[in-house]
Amino acid sequence: MMSSVTVAFTVAIAATLFGTAEGLEGLTLTYATNTSDSGSHRIGATGVEKTCMNMQLAGTHTIQIISNGKSRSFDLFVPQNLPDNTPRPALFMWHGFAGSPKAVIEFTGINKEAEVNQWFAVYPKGTGLIRGFNGAGCCPGVSSNDVQFAKDIIAWLKANTCLDEAKLFSTGFSNGGFMSNRLACELADVFAGIAPHSGTIGKTYECKPSRGVPVLLFHGDSDPTVPFFGNGQWLSFEQEAAKWAQLNECGDVDSARETYTSQTTTCVRFDKCKRNDVPVEYCAISGLAHKWSGSNDYDIDATDYLFKFFLSL
Repeated sequence: MMSSVTVAFTVAIAATLFGTAEGLEGLTLTYATNTSDSGSHRIGATGVEKTCMNMQLAGTHTIQIISNGKSRSFDLFVPQNLPDNTPRPALFMWHGFAGSPKAVIEFTGINKEAEVNQWFAVYPKGTGLIRGFNGAGCCPGVSSNDVQFAKDIIAWLKANTCLDEAKLFSTGFSNGGFMSNRLACELADVFAGIAPHSGTIGKTYECKPSRGVPVLLFHGDSDPTVPFFGNGQWLSFEQEAAKWAQLNECGDVDSARETYTSQTTTCVRFDKCKRNDVPVEYCAISGLAHKWSGSNDYDIDATDYLFKFFLSL
């Protein structure tokens, strides 16, 4: 049964629309970013054949690259027993303001799902006096070009792993959710879907994706940090969901359907929006503060849910 808050939220949308793997842990490796793709293909008698090798051992590694002339780092999780010449998807997970790759690895449990599904998991590290990312309207004091940073990480992955370039996805918490939104707005031709959690879009940020983008949103209605109902700077969750429905040309809210209901959570989904037949889904979580959902018996498990969402694309 839906709570009164989630019922009110769904009505408001209508109005707006009209785990740990065995392996080497903690290793730090330094590389210059390689933007060449020369090592990942060979020309054969029948055309272009994909060949690739996984240069990393299983486990979590800290990788250092040069991006925009500066040293940047990210943590990379590599599952066990990845075969060569079999490209695998990658999920980017962007931490929150003042957060870290280590923290989001621990509280999301993404590595466990990445191991089960044989995906790479990528955890970029922010910059600034208070560590963060230059997302779609957040956060103060961060001026780095993190869109380019994402591109440079992908270039490194292409050179050093067996990456499925057609299946790059992004999620993020808080400031990391703002960053995932920015990637969908500016790199829609690169990322195949996003799932921001507790992060929205700035009111003055202009989002012009080059194509339709699959979007899954999570937010708690008791969030005091990135307010569920918005503020002078940021879109409310209702407005964020409506914006993506509009950008993807999802049509009237009557075409949406409930996909998940619990004591605290309601998820609503548009299927096959006109722009590239993509879905847009949003999950409102009653009583959840500024934290990753799935932390108690009543909240939706965001990690499990977002993997299922991306796997269905």
